[in-house]
Amino acid sequence: MAHLIESPFCVKCGGLAGVVHHVIPVEENVALAYEPANLQSLCKACHNRAHKRGR
Repeated sequence: MAHLIESPFCVKCGGLAGVVHHVIPVEENVALAYEPANLQSLCKACHNRAHKRGR
């Protein structure tokens, strides 16, 4: 949740973010789970779209 405090807006649409998205999924590289460069603030709709595309 600290990431959302620092970056409260969705990086895709600019709306209010509610989800921290892992650019590279934790299943692919657990070492990047808390790496700030691997985290994106997204709103729920953009997060759902990201997972439908596979990222």
